Amino acid sequence: MIVKLIFQNLLYKPLATLLSIVLLMLGTGIISMLLLMQSEAEHKFDTDLKDIDLVAGAKGSPLQLVLSAVYQMDAPTGNIKKNDLDILHADPFIQQVIPLAYGDSYKGYRIVGTDSNYIKKYKAALQEGTMYAKPMDVVLGSNVAAATSTKLYENFFGTHGLSAGGEVHKQFAYKVTGILKPTNTVLDNLVLTPIESVWLIHHHKDEDELQEEKNTAGMMALNPNAPKDTSKPEDEITAALIKLRSPLGMMTLPRTLNQYTDMQVASPALEINRLFNLMGIGITTLQGIAYAIMGISALSVFISLYTRLKERKYEMALMRTMGGSRMLLFAATVAEGLLLCIAGFLLGIAISRLGIIAINSYSTANYHLSFTHVRITKDEWYLCFITIAIGFMAAAIPAVKASAINISKTLTNETPM
Repeated sequence: MIVKLIFQNLLYKPLATLLSIVLLMLGTGIISMLLLMQSEAEHKFDTDLKDIDLVAGAKGSPLQLVLSAVYQMDAPTGNIKKNDLDILHADPFIQQVIPLAYGDSYKGYRIVGTDSNYIKKYKAALQEGTMYAKPMDVVLGSNVAAATSTKLYENFFGTHGLSAGGEVHKQFAYKVTGILKPTNTVLDNLVLTPIESVWLIHHHKDEDELQEEKNTAGMMALNPNAPKDTSKPEDEITAALIKLRSPLGMMTLPRTLNQYTDMQVASPALEINRLFNLMGIGITTLQGIAYAIMGISALSVFISLYTRLKERKYEMALMRTMGGSRMLLFAATVAEGLLLCIAGFLLGIAISRLGIIAINSYSTANYHLSFTHVRITKDEWYLCFITIAIGFMAAAIPAVKASAINISKTLTNETPM
């Protein structure tokens, strides 16, 4: 009986009820989506950063170097000489150096030349096939295989650059020797090959270069005394991932290498913390707006319940004369506020999940970055408690007034004619 009465009271003014629910839904939905995105981004960045203390590459933006080398999310700052690896290998503070070379892609997915340590670092395992054994063999990440429908032992050509529309290297075909199991790391979105594959392709002379050589040979025939160009292209790498033996290396190594070599050395942890600090300003602002919306919603719930209380005095007085206790009136009024807030919270959680699905679709297509952990987080449980508290506080004053209603005065003043 009392439950039916509560729902009837909520539907008595449907527009006011709907406004309260919508405001709560917007507030909780925005906050929930921001919490999820922040949690997912931190989880993703921490997972891909495993055992990487420093990153070495060409001089430029340290953040760009970290994003391109660790997370494969940005264009590289340039290339460094293969001989620079000898400097890194010889340093006593460095335990491991993993070279990376890239510049080509396959259907939007980056082709990365590296050694087996890169795959071992993320504890990746084969789903089918074998690891690459020679240049032009490749192992596909799980997302690459699924998105491109490329099968085991199939051949394909790489495209110069990291976006569609680049020159296709038709002189060299890659062969798929293996496909990795999903790792929920950056490997899922990469095509992995021996580093020699990248050098082989980029040292190959295309038709324009061959024609230029013919023209040069013709000029040499006319002028035998002209100087000959005997230089050969030097092997280069794009970046190197570094694991240190001791934390002491973090204090001296970046400054030394940045000052005395052509390389730039950056700390991924430091750069990502800076990135999150910059992002945090915007996230905090949006969260503040969302909490303000929830505050307005609480005010809306309070006004709605208080207005209904004044309109239902006679009804409540009758309930008291029929045996209803003060506690019953208090509980019924509080229940109305809590139901409004719970409905707004649940709809807000649903809206946040729809938003995450939309963002996930966009980020996967454009950045190959997917959010997989979309369960209810600890912060969302806190948000649930906050929402319930808002509902209780908004209903508290109307509930106290309802329980303290003067039966005789109300019935005398509001008895219908």
